[in-house]
Amino acid sequence: MHYDLAVPRKSLAACLIVKNEETHLPGCLASVRPFVDEIVVYDTGSTDTTIEVAKLLGVKVVLGWWDDDFAAARNRALEHVGCEWVISIDADELLEGDPSELRSRIDSFQNENLLSLTVRYKCADEIGGDYDSPVIRIFRRASSSWRGQIHEELIENVASRHAPRALDFEVAHILDLSYQDSKSIAAKATRNIAICEKELATLVRSHASDLDFYRLKLQLARSLIGANRSDDAIDALLEIKENLSEGIIWQIATEFLARIYLGRGHAEEVISLAQELRTASPFTQYADWLAAQAWVKLGGFDQAYRLVAPLSLLIDSQMHNYGTGRLEETKGLICGLCNRVDEAVDHLWSAIFDHGLASGNLGILFGLVRESHPGKFDRLLKLAKDRFPEEFELISGQGKG
Repeated sequence: MHYDLAVPRKSLAACLIVKNEETHLPGCLASVRPFVDEIVVYDTGSTDTTIEVAKLLGVKVVLGWWDDDFAAARNRALEHVGCEWVISIDADELLEGDPSELRSRIDSFQNENLLSLTVRYKCADEIGGDYDSPVIRIFRRASSSWRGQIHEELIENVASRHAPRALDFEVAHILDLSYQDSKSIAAKATRNIAICEKELATLVRSHASDLDFYRLKLQLARSLIGANRSDDAIDALLEIKENLSEGIIWQIATEFLARIYLGRGHAEEVISLAQELRTASPFTQYADWLAAQAWVKLGGFDQAYRLVAPLSLLIDSQMHNYGTGRLEETKGLICGLCNRVDEAVDHLWSAIFDHGLASGNLGILFGLVRESHPGKFDRLLKLAKDRFPEEFELISGQGKG
């Protein structure tokens, strides 16, 4: 690494809380090591070889405990960090970017306490695919602490006049690999449900504010969705909507509810909820995307096209960015249903070859190009075979059958 010697170098540590992460931990530690001066692993009660793996890899290991409180565990871990700055990361995540540039950015800060970076959630297709979200993960150790038993967040101990600084994706970003296995997702969600229910009972007894109560109720709904308990999630979300009439908690609850109804085929309810979201916020693109899919289920292909055609972004109320590829895929499929073949080919071509969304789309593109642009078909076959050999073989096998 090369640093400007005129600027004093600030120290940076990686801090993790872990339990039974013997499989993921080596990859995570290898990814953070080029960025940091120190790595602290706080173990909350592993019964596998996580502790031995961490010690073998030469990091500071703290034998801690677990009390159903993520923030408390993270704060206890921070007590063992010796560096001025900290990056918080989990064992099933990887840190990528430019270590020298990240350190240079941190060295240049004077009064800033918090840095946000992009976390790219690598999700299985059956739970919606990948998305990006800005998250505060880098912070001045003495400035902030973790709050919240579940889905914890960093809060400055003393409010600063400086807003969190955002890092460019190329400088540093995190890949979250924890959402690729539906069974482990359900197991984590079930654990989180118990924590949420325990904390909700505490809030009721302490007469907490409505916002605190319904913020936690929203976290419970999210966990219920992850545990495949959508009926219970609907009850929690409807309770939020009945008691809050506006605000970000209401918006997120409304989006969650619309997604559940969309998955169940309740198209009219989705369209109604999308209209509520449009009324509540000037940022309507995600609501339009939801409504367009509902219109497809009702056979209203032209209505769906009118909604998706102008869209340029796909970002929900939690600032989850689902990416240009997902939007191109949706536009391509809807254009195909509307017999707008040239537009369908353009959008699906981009979704597949620019964004890698070949699964389920490549066969549709084959059919469209074969009929409308036969001169391009041989080129498409060669390109698909080179770029997506497994998907190509699957489609070829279906054709032979």
